[in-house]
Amino acid sequence: MADPHEPETPQDPLVGKTLGGRYLVRALIDRGGMGKVYKAEQQPLGRMVALKTLDLMDPRGEFQQRFFNEAQTASRLTHPNTVRIFDYGRSDEGVYFLTMELLEGQSLHNIIKRSAPLDPLRVIGIMRQVCGALHEAHEQGIVHRDLKPGNIFLTRHGDDLEFAKVLDFGLVKNLESDVHLSQTGQSLGSPLYMAPEQVEGDKVDRRSDIYSLGLVMYVALTGKVPFKKGSVATIMMQQVTGTIPTFAAIAPDVSIHPSIEWVVRRCIEKKREDRIASMRELSMALKLCARELRSELSMSIPWNLDDSGHLDLPDDLLGQGEETAVGGDRAPAAPSTAPLEINDIPSSPTLNRSSASLAGAAIAGGGLLFFGMIAALVVLIVLFVGGVGWYYATPAPPPPVPVVVQPRPVPPPPPEPVAPVQKAVQLDSDPSGAEVLKGGAFVGTTPLSVDVTDGAVTLTVQAKGYAPREVLLDGTVAELKVPLEKKVGAVAPVQPVAQPAEPKPLSEVRDPWEE
Repeated sequence: MADPHEPETPQDPLVGKTLGGRYLVRALIDRGGMGKVYKAEQQPLGRMVALKTLDLMDPRGEFQQRFFNEAQTASRLTHPNTVRIFDYGRSDEGVYFLTMELLEGQSLHNIIKRSAPLDPLRVIGIMRQVCGALHEAHEQGIVHRDLKPGNIFLTRHGDDLEFAKVLDFGLVKNLESDVHLSQTGQSLGSPLYMAPEQVEGDKVDRRSDIYSLGLVMYVALTGKVPFKKGSVATIMMQQVTGTIPTFAAIAPDVSIHPSIEWVVRRCIEKKREDRIASMRELSMALKLCARELRSELSMSIPWNLDDSGHLDLPDDLLGQGEETAVGGDRAPAAPSTAPLEINDIPSSPTLNRSSASLAGAAIAGGGLLFFGMIAALVVLIVLFVGGVGWYYATPAPPPPVPVVVQPRPVPPPPPEPVAPVQKAVQLDSDPSGAEVLKGGAFVGTTPLSVDVTDGAVTLTVQAKGYAPREVLLDGTVAELKVPLEKKVGAVAPVQPVAQPAEPKPLSEVRDPWEE
């Protein structure tokens, strides 16, 4: 029974209402500096969607056409790693909204907060998906402007347990000069991941997103933020003039391959002309890093960028790292699919000469055909008569000796393969909730059912504060509980006393240390 003295949480005014005549708002999911996100039902389809409203002051309606144009452009993004925008509009009450696919999963921010530093191959797999989504946006002239771990969402797609979706393209941020945005700060974006030119108010381009994504990789790989704690203004100043520490300086206990650090540092150069030029080049570099980590390359990588920010590497290495999923001018040309015309078949002089010779012989020999047939008939009569005489003059051959054929012994059928005792093993850990990795790729968290039908599998079980352990599951046992040992000096985390959540202020500039 509720405490009568405890004040009730006021219900959001949009919950229960229908926006745009077709979206019934079911529940509030989250709120941010420029609006709120709701769970809504699209009627009459019954499809559940995420509905985002924008907190805007637009009394004269100057914002509407620009908003519709920008929303239409963003809705054309079709890359599978970009969150899909279904619809957009303005309600009768003047509320601007977007509807998009409703995702289930967790943000990269939550994963970093719980498990960082992350395995490099895991980070590369996620980042290359993000590169594909951003490459498509950049090709259409759309810059994200607010890349951060909270805007990279990981969901399940088929057998892929970490399918990345890029959220919140900077739709409204592109419109800041056209309308007064209510309750916003003086700068747009997340200070921890803003490019220097964005902090200084200069024009942003695709290399600004590359800088932000480089800092996302830095934090995911090291588990540390590269700036000293301070106010928003202090962090912005460090973005412009501060030196970002090396991996060894900020995380000496974490082993990170130097190739990965080279790629990350080429993304977070202060001058945009010194950065990697495009998301396609970045995806190619990350693919080479992954192949080098797996010892699949025939040579070490002599990393270098040319003056335009493109990878300046030997052709055989670029071929091994070639990336076609995100497009670009380096992709190999597709084979021609044009139909083959009859006139395209080359003529054969030998075939033509043979055909002409046969035709000429048939015409020239027409007069001799009759005499040739008579001569052939005479020869056949002579051969027939001689053959009959030879048959009766030759004694009959002795009867054939019957040959007894012994049947071959039929080999016994091969023994059927013995199936493993168990087709699935129930894996758990002490403590429970540990991450399970296979070949560096995230599989799930314990307790977890592992399929061993195709043979034995080797997995790594790890948790923060505990030493990782490798286990071999071959189906000989139905359940296995892996005890994890605490690292030396590890302190058990203290569970904070739950406090009632305070609503986030509707401000775009928030305390960056909340993340």
